[in-house]
Amino acid sequence: MKKEGQTTWLSVNSKLIRPLHNESDVPSVLLTMADITLQKEQQIKLRESNALRRTLIDSLPIGILVVDNDMNIVALNRPFCKMFKIDEPLKNLIGKSCLPYRKAILRNWGTSTFSEESILSDGKAGTKEFETLDDRTLKQGYFPFYHDNELKGHLWTFEDVTEQKMMDREILFAKEEAIKANLAKSEFLSNMSHELRTPLNGILGFSQLLELDGALTEQQRKFVLEILKGGRHLLDLINEILDLSRIETGKLKINKERVRVKDVINECINLVTPSSREKSIVIQSTFLDCPKNEILVDVIRLRQIILNLLDNAIKYNREGGKVTLTCGMKEGRLIIHVIDDGIGIPISEQERIFDPFYRLENHQVEGAGIGLSLVKQLILLMGGDISLKSTVGSGSDFSFWLPVHQTENQVLKDHESHEILQKARRDIHKILYVEDNPSNLALVKEILGAQRGYELRSATTGQEGLEKAKESGISLILLDIHLPDMTGFEVLDKLKQNDLTNHIPVIALSANAMQADIDKALARGFKEYITKPIHIRSFLRLVDKYL
Repeated sequence: MKKEGQTTWLSVNSKLIRPLHNESDVPSVLLTMADITLQKEQQIKLRESNALRRTLIDSLPIGILVVDNDMNIVALNRPFCKMFKIDEPLKNLIGKSCLPYRKAILRNWGTSTFSEESILSDGKAGTKEFETLDDRTLKQGYFPFYHDNELKGHLWTFEDVTEQKMMDREILFAKEEAIKANLAKSEFLSNMSHELRTPLNGILGFSQLLELDGALTEQQRKFVLEILKGGRHLLDLINEILDLSRIETGKLKINKERVRVKDVINECINLVTPSSREKSIVIQSTFLDCPKNEILVDVIRLRQIILNLLDNAIKYNREGGKVTLTCGMKEGRLIIHVIDDGIGIPISEQERIFDPFYRLENHQVEGAGIGLSLVKQLILLMGGDISLKSTVGSGSDFSFWLPVHQTENQVLKDHESHEILQKARRDIHKILYVEDNPSNLALVKEILGAQRGYELRSATTGQEGLEKAKESGISLILLDIHLPDMTGFEVLDKLKQNDLTNHIPVIALSANAMQADIDKALARGFKEYITKPIHIRSFLRLVDKYL
């Protein structure tokens, strides 16, 4: 009954009452009525709830099967039927045994791993994976169903993970290929670095010897300094390539040493001055509160950072432009700005300018797009940060800061260092250098020959080195890693095994500059690892350390 928007449900019952004696009497009807609105509303809600629950269960991406203790089906959903290729209506499956349906598709049915008995025996929830006859992989989950602490049934869930497994295999394969490619890249970089460092060792080594020669004219000394600057710049480029590889593998290390920041900045400006002159660009430096004393910082990385920023300020500048470099201190931080009045960087590209291999669009400027990315990584590794302010057509301001660690002890001045290199020694120390490259042998011979107290002996093969190491009085062995007859590691092992030579300190002297090579050498027992090209003063200090 509907009235005024409301529905009332009534249960109406009627019964015919016939006359008992006189058939001519009019029959009567017994009519009873009851209001069942509340009961009817509850029935409707229950049906709606069941329909919603069924819809939800059928819409799940996993198959669901519920059985009683006799393995008869109590409930299931459509995804389960689809996975197990069951075409019957759901209502026809209730009460049937589930075993025939599962046996029909399982590849390893009946084994101790995949039988129902093995799962029900312990009644513990868990998951397993199994293969189907049509090469699918299903992930099965089991959950026992309890009511009032009594086991009433069993719930299984099934998920088709075939595509996921294929993706996992593809990802694993891609990862293995990436590892192989990375190893190949590292090997290539190591070989390339070795081949480039070997000739640079002669260029920089003999140039340093000439630099120490007091008989040079002013013009000759100027030429030597230019050779040194160019050679060191080339060495920095090689190191930059290696640094990219080390950053990717997380093996780039920061080494602090005492240095005057002003000297580093002036050196960097001098290195880029020739390229700035080609575009008539003026470079100005302003030292505001730049630390006058020496600070502890990784001078190689600092030089890399400044050189990269200066190089970009010149490349992306206009003809006759200006580059300003400022250095200052604030709250224990070294702050350096490199400012140009060049083309500027659009806001849309400023977020990506520090990404590896990203280059400004629509600009025909040579470069690989690794400089700024390397700069940012180095600054972050040193505990600082970098920022950019730029306006198109007006120029850019790259500023970075580094934490400053002050040091009381000043580094040696050049003339003091030279005096130490020339200091008189009372004893004659015999040093054996095992090296097959004539240029490298000649360089070390010249370096040590210029100092009093050293006697150099040489060998060009590993076997010859082992024999000469047994000679009386050898105080130190310099050993190359790559020798014609055996590796430096093999030579070192044989030196350790011999009682006549196992006490002699051995220093590796190699053009291999990868961190993995250095770590391997030190772990095998080399006292030190010197990377070519040789820095003469550092080399002599290290030799003195072991004499």
